[in-house]
Amino acid sequence: MDISQAFLYLAQILDNPYSFFAIIGIAIYFTEPRWDKRGKIVLALLIAGGMALLAKNLIMEPRPCIGGDSLIQCPLDYSLPSGHAAIAFTLMIAFIGKRSFPLYWIFALLVAYTRFYLGVHTFEDLAAALVLAPIAYQFSDLIWGAIVERRK
Repeated sequence: MDISQAFLYLAQILDNPYSFFAIIGIAIYFTEPRWDKRGKIVLALLIAGGMALLAKNLIMEPRPCIGGDSLIQCPLDYSLPSGHAAIAFTLMIAFIGKRSFPLYWIFALLVAYTRFYLGVHTFEDLAAALVLAPIAYQFSDLIWGAIVERRK
């Protein structure tokens, strides 16, 4: 297996939602020991995914792979923003200031690049995901703060 085949295989693993979320779950489990922080991170990822899905259906930007220009089957949903990248960037933001941040930074860049490499997203889709991520994380911060305050 040469390097391009290995990268394609990695991109396909990250494209699969089961393996994508399994990787994220395992990474969170091993790098964040506090259960309350894990909960906040999961909430942030759910908000990011929901916001990306809502934006896709409002903007309705067709995928660049329509017409067969991709390395995998072209997804049936819309393109802008990339949901995978929005989730990966939100995860990265959750670990700013932590020792594990470089790992999440590399993961987010890898996810974003693989979306572009596979031909299912454009640079604009990835940039929109990067803009959406801190907004999603801020919403989760507000909601999580209200949840914690209510528990008191």
